[in-house]
Amino acid sequence: MKKLKLLLILLCISILIQAQNNDVAGSKDHDLLMRMPDYNIRNYWDYEFDGHEFQISIDQREKIEGRKIIIRYEHQKANDRDFKKPSYMQILRNYSNAITKAGGKILFEHRNSDYSFYYLKTAGGKEAWAEVKTAPD
Repeated sequence: MKKLKLLLILLCISILIQAQNNDVAGSKDHDLLMRMPDYNIRNYWDYEFDGHEFQISIDQREKIEGRKIIIRYEHQKANDRDFKKPSYMQILRNYSNAITKAGGKILFEHRNSDYSFYYLKTAGGKEAWAEVKTAPD
């Protein structure tokens, strides 16, 4: 009976740990931008070298080349219409506050809080560019 109880406890712990880690295999958060609570990594791509266009003003874009990491997060209750999830503005502010606190700057924010672009020079002198999209593609 004790072995059965221990087995059930271990099984419950295993299920809880697995439920907390629903990220796509091989994915990880970026060192500079941590995820918001209750979000999982749904898609993850890491390119050694690629390019991306960043909007730096209302009518100007700049193509940046280098390592490109794409992380798509999804709220754990994304399909639950009754659950109150963070607003687009709340999501953007989470990331813009983290970036500006680290010394970065906001290059451009869309008026509807759908997306924004950021630039950051790290303490080691490396450049980091980020695009945050809050609206689904």
